[in-house]
Amino acid sequence: MALSISAGAAPAGAQTSPWTVTEFEVVAVEPAAPTATGISGFDETANVIVRTLRQTGADADLPGLFESVNVDIETKTAIEVFLHDSAAQMQRWGFRAPALDPVVEGPAGRPAYRVYLVENLEDAAGEYHLDCTAYTERVLVLNAGAILSGGRVTPRGYQTIAHELFHAVQHAAPFYGCTGSGEYVGPWITEGTARAVGWDLAQMLRPMGYSTREGQRWGERDYNRRLPIPVVPDDPLGDRDAYGTSSFWRFLAEYHAAGSKPGPDENPVDYGYLASMFNSPPATRDCFNEGDDCAGETNWAAAQVQGLFGEPLRTVYTNFAEVLAVYGHYRRGIDRGDGGRGDPWRRSVFAIRQCPKMEFRPTPEQRVHDQTVDMFNRNSTQCFEIDAENFDRDIMLEIKADATVEDLKIEHLNAAVADLPILAKKPILDALDPEAGRRSGTWRFELPDNEISFVVLTNMADNPSATTLLDGLPLTFTAVEEYAYFGSGDPGPSASDIDAPLPFELDTVTPLTVIMPSASPLHAEHGLSDVCVVQLVFEDSRTEDGLVLKMDLEGPLRPGTYDIHDDDFARSEDNPGRFGARFGFGHGSSVGQGFAISFGARSGTVTLDTVTTSFVSGRATIVGENRRPTHCESPSGEDAYYEPRGDQLLCPGPSGMVVQAKFGVIPKMSTGAERLGLSVEQCIDTDPAPGGGSPSTSSDPTPANGTPGPGADPETDTGTDTDTDTDTDTDTDTDTEPTEPGSPLSGESDGEPGDAPTSGAAGADTDTAESATPTSAELEAVRRGPRWAIIRASGDVDDVIVLDAPQFVGGCDGATPLQASLFQGLPHEEDFAQISFVTEATVGTGQTGAFGLGDVKWDHGVVTPANLPADTTIRVPDRFVGAGALELATHATSPPDRRIAGVVTAPGMRNRDGKVVDLEVEFSADWSCGITP
Repeated sequence: MALSISAGAAPAGAQTSPWTVTEFEVVAVEPAAPTATGISGFDETANVIVRTLRQTGADADLPGLFESVNVDIETKTAIEVFLHDSAAQMQRWGFRAPALDPVVEGPAGRPAYRVYLVENLEDAAGEYHLDCTAYTERVLVLNAGAILSGGRVTPRGYQTIAHELFHAVQHAAPFYGCTGSGEYVGPWITEGTARAVGWDLAQMLRPMGYSTREGQRWGERDYNRRLPIPVVPDDPLGDRDAYGTSSFWRFLAEYHAAGSKPGPDENPVDYGYLASMFNSPPATRDCFNEGDDCAGETNWAAAQVQGLFGEPLRTVYTNFAEVLAVYGHYRRGIDRGDGGRGDPWRRSVFAIRQCPKMEFRPTPEQRVHDQTVDMFNRNSTQCFEIDAENFDRDIMLEIKADATVEDLKIEHLNAAVADLPILAKKPILDALDPEAGRRSGTWRFELPDNEISFVVLTNMADNPSATTLLDGLPLTFTAVEEYAYFGSGDPGPSASDIDAPLPFELDTVTPLTVIMPSASPLHAEHGLSDVCVVQLVFEDSRTEDGLVLKMDLEGPLRPGTYDIHDDDFARSEDNPGRFGARFGFGHGSSVGQGFAISFGARSGTVTLDTVTTSFVSGRATIVGENRRPTHCESPSGEDAYYEPRGDQLLCPGPSGMVVQAKFGVIPKMSTGAERLGLSVEQCIDTDPAPGGGSPSTSSDPTPANGTPGPGADPETDTGTDTDTDTDTDTDTDTDTEPTEPGSPLSGESDGEPGDAPTSGAAGADTDTAESATPTSAELEAVRRGPRWAIIRASGDVDDVIVLDAPQFVGGCDGATPLQASLFQGLPHEEDFAQISFVTEATVGTGQTGAFGLGDVKWDHGVVTPANLPADTTIRVPDRFVGAGALELATHATSPPDRRIAGVVTAPGMRNRDGKVVDLEVEFSADWSCGITP
């Protein structure tokens, strides 16, 4: 299939729309007019004779004189009818009538375009010959040996016929034509669009079981090369890639038909957009000869795409590359993993290196992979294969591109993930730092666990002609588990209310997420030295749900457990070594019924499991309280709705909640801190001593490693200026955008909006309950611990459960009922165990004795909810409920010996299935009513 063009003046009598001729006549002779293939030996004088004969009504082709093909009437008619049907469809799409000669009287007596069927076209399956002189005819010639098999038209033969007809249609459009020597349209447009239209017309009009493995059908080419492909002599792939750009033009036809970004499955097409594009005035034609940079044609395409699709070419091209990466699976039936052999489709469309594969596993050393793109061409694509297995659930993939300011324009990069409903993303750029001479950009995508995913990066500026080649681009890929579980709690905070966890997925980590040394004079004023600031800020960008953890720490950060203090508005230098915490639901969450709700921490713990210079992971349990229950901020900023509760009007949603969160982050520095010569390494102990960390089981509020801790945002001078949502003035010089007022992380004491967080956490991994019957010695050992519970059940369940290091939440203030919960494990894991109770009467400070319990709950492992499919992975606690009594034997209130201990009895407790148990629980915790821990 070829387009033959010779230079000269514009042809006379060029035909325009409407299509006054739609019939075709196929003749098995060579055209009388000379063509570029040398079929005919006539010279220019013969051309004049041919046209003169046509004008007199004579047939210059002299049928039978040069006959070379024996074709029966059935095949001749099949070709003529297909040409007619193709012309009708092109006319429906809005294309102008073809620039085609000769027009003769057809078999039915109506005017028809003559088409020539010959044998001697050498390697071409067909040819449209346009000689830009006043005398030469524009003819369409088909190679019988290439389009016929057994005397009948093949599927590829129909594609060739439509392809060559479309060349004639192209050259009737203003964008084409003959404007002088050397000013031809680049083949990435001419041949790419003709191949796309040719294959789709063949499929639409003559569905004959086209092979799904036909590479030409879907447009194989190397998109690691630039999108525009100029003519390059002696380049065996240049010609293939020009034709193969059909995949891009077909994507636009699918986009035009759907009205939005199409998916990787085969979709309907509408090439009407090309009719509009070709009707535009000619662009600068600089993509036909070797060495052309194709900037004029690329900018023309960019302007047309913006006008027709309402999106820049940069975005559309990235979305195209994303679906292209999985065409092999969806359109050619190739197994996604392909047994490790590599997908031949991706080898074809992303060329030499295909898509470098990275295996991510939930171990510190397999969470991070470095890649370098040796040469990232202008207006081109790179693909990466991501294999993530054995994580607890979906992961957040963070991609970081690092570059010197002078040579690598990373702001031209876009990223997307194949098979996800996420459109192309520009990078989140760090603030420009001319002194350091470097800047970085990041992307974050949520990826499904246990699947193969493909990330594409494209290098295309908003103005494509300004795109730069990126030579030696370093990339870092990091897999981070970021999600959390929230449980509902009302009227007060209690872990016993975690029953069916609500997914709380945090998809972004803000630039405020840092672990860095501090140079603030405030710390010295508080007697603190070698302080490290640990600030973890997460948010769900869709709902504005969020979570903030903040701590000032003396010495390096180590694995261990840290307490959460009970004043999230206090400055972190006032609570060294202890985390301050805040979480909340935004306007997009169903919990607050459209209102933003913030919860400040009353108590809890943060456990850091992994602490390295490249990755920090951990978990947290936070008991939160809605500290502004009478202030409801709606999306419009108006206090519009309250619920009557007793004698008060309160905001929708619970007054208290418990969060269990699991998180993973990449340690970061602000650019201001870097300018001061500080580094993350100063805050991380890369070789911690055994037993390091700061366990919080002691009643001493300061962790064992002597490090202090947080609350809200301290005035930490690190050379930046950002207002975080924990109400502190933190200088961090990061490029952040504030959230809308009413974000659940917004500061509540001064009314200033908070900063947008980013990615989140979930399901804490805690010590599990023992299920084997313990010995007397083992029970005595448990009773010596700071916090424990021994649960004895009899009846339909006969068991002894020992919680030897449970979380304790709840308590009382000395003037309210006692509400307490002790639990271990997660409320979706098999070994989850919990006992919770609420006294019917007030428990005063230090008071002991007998108290009635109107609400006792016991969670004994987990079960599958009855209303869900049998194969669901969702689990909820197997909960027994009932009433009983508490005999409170110990209630010590002096700070060194704070202790509450007793026995709960609850006969006749029942679960959802009707099982009945009698319960006895012996417990002890380092807590007392009316005393702040």
